[in-house]
Amino acid sequence: MLPEAFKAEVCKGHDPKAVVRALRKAGWIDPGEGGRPMPKPRLPGLGLTRCYVFNGRMWSTEEN
Repeated sequence: MLPEAFKAEVCKGHDPKAVVRALRKAGWIDPGEGGRPMPKPRLPGLGLTRCYVFNGRMWSTEEN
């Protein structure tokens, strides 16, 4: 998810840094190089772009 959409939609009304901490603690987003919250994958039409990468754990019914 691009940072602009993340802040506008996911973090709406909340501190983005606190939201990132909570999502990382839950294991819902994959960290980037050096533990940064946003890896830099190659996206079609955008090239290498920093973004938040959600993984399948958010759909899991198991507790972390």
